[in-house]
Amino acid sequence: MATASSSKASSSKRKAIPTTAGKTKKSKPAPTSNDDASIPLGRALASTEKRIRDSAVRSLRTYLSTNGAHTIPTLELQKLWKGLFYCFWMSDKPLIQQRLADDLASLVLVHPSSSTNRSEAGLAFLEGFWDTITAEWGGLDKHRVDKFYLLVRRFVASGFQLLAEEKWPPVAVKTFQGILGKFDGVLSTNNPKTPDSLTYHLSDMYLDELEKVVEKVHDQENEQAEETEEGEEEELVLVPTLELLMPFVDALATAKSKAMYERIWANVFQPLLEDTLRASARDDEASLSDDEEEASLDDDKDEDVEEDEGEDLEEGEDEEEGGDETTNGTEFHSFADESGLPANDDESERSLPSDSEEDDEEDDAEDDVRFPLLLALSSVPTPTTANDDEEPDASSIDVALVLRKSIFQALFTAASRKDATEARRRLLYQLWRDEQDRLNDQAESSSSSSSSSSDDDE
Repeated sequence: MATASSSKASSSKRKAIPTTAGKTKKSKPAPTSNDDASIPLGRALASTEKRIRDSAVRSLRTYLSTNGAHTIPTLELQKLWKGLFYCFWMSDKPLIQQRLADDLASLVLVHPSSSTNRSEAGLAFLEGFWDTITAEWGGLDKHRVDKFYLLVRRFVASGFQLLAEEKWPPVAVKTFQGILGKFDGVLSTNNPKTPDSLTYHLSDMYLDELEKVVEKVHDQENEQAEETEEGEEEELVLVPTLELLMPFVDALATAKSKAMYERIWANVFQPLLEDTLRASARDDEASLSDDEEEASLDDDKDEDVEEDEGEDLEEGEDEEEGGDETTNGTEFHSFADESGLPANDDESERSLPSDSEEDDEEDDAEDDVRFPLLLALSSVPTPTTANDDEEPDASSIDVALVLRKSIFQALFTAASRKDATEARRRLLYQLWRDEQDRLNDQAESSSSSSSSSSDDDE
């Protein structure tokens, strides 16, 4: 038995030797050991065999974890990303595409052991992605464009997550702005080589992905805070929302296409600016409800005292009239216990929601704040006070309205630039005037209401 098995094993080895030897130069992936990590070749990344592509991606992860993308020369990084582009091109079936998109986007978050500046390495890899996807987007057909939309979404989220995990360093945020807003970048709206569909897609999901990342990182920080000791409270990390919007501000001011202007305004600025008003109104309602609650508590205390006095009087009357519990041998039962009575069909029908209630629910859904955490954690400039010596109370600052004011100031400044398009400049100036009119009307209404209340007091 042993002789037969050994001969069978040896024959299988003899058959395997010429097969692998003939394909050694074509399909051998790059080495994956940490000591001999190297950049995988483009033909291995774009291979028709999934096994070889996966091995090449693993080899790339090993290299990036050892050296970082910022150590790769520009020409070599372009070749590498050309191979990664066709690596994703060759992937089939939705689950495989989703898994590969997650794997490629996670390479932005790889922390190189040879460098302490993680954001530099990740942003260099992210810039290679945007350069390649912008250059190669025109070659996509209708059968592959959807999966590349998914890849773009994953890389946008990874870029935000990298900055969030590094506590939004100003230098890294500035680099991130430059990647999106450079001349041949994805937000270069006047460059004929930049595809409009890619810019549209970025503006459609930019704020949604930012909100998701802020929520994810915020939850992780809360979990870590619960695990640490109570006395060790970390300072809350704020999101530089205005700085992250600056590439879109520049695109609005300089876009020659009205369709591009309207798409960016409708998907980036308009939802966020509407959210600032909703969030501010809800804060005002919450403060008013707190005041009303305190007033109602005081009223309840007074009513309780009056009720106690009334109950004492009623008990005395009941004692005088007591004893007549039956009349002609028949007991009078209280209808408070109705468990034995049949259910009333009318009441069950009344429990169904009416059309007006459904309309109210739809109105509430429309009034929901889409980006609550982004507004709550946005970094805004501290408002100036009449007395410079006094610092304003942080809890009294309406972050949503301050962010709204900062966005309009940025739009006004961008419209005043020399390279701003004349048609876009007029539109942005009109938005500025509309906002000033809204503030003036609000100030007039508040002053009139305050004067009427003072007259009532007198």
